[in-house]
Amino acid sequence: MGVSYYAKCEKCGHRFKVKEGGGFTFFRLHCDKCGRGKYIDHEQVGIPLPPDWEKISEELAGQCRCGGQFRMDAPPRCPKCKSTELAEDPENPDVIYYD
Repeated sequence: MGVSYYAKCEKCGHRFKVKEGGGFTFFRLHCDKCGRGKYIDHEQVGIPLPPDWEKISEELAGQCRCGGQFRMDAPPRCPKCKSTELAEDPENPDVIYYD
């Protein structure tokens, strides 16, 4: 299950939409350098999922165009300043997605 919400960067004040987590059919990874997101379909990893599904997902996702690596545990980042210091925007509600 994933969640989509609006965040405000506590470092530069930029407001933007964040997507975290996967769905029924995909994993969502973030770049460990810039925070860009990438989806990996469960079927690419293998059904049923193998024990090392996280490692396989990261290998399939590969390197980001910024030079960073897509990781399962990398946090989202501000697209403007790349900070991980984010606060949920109280003026916009969360949206939970399952896809």
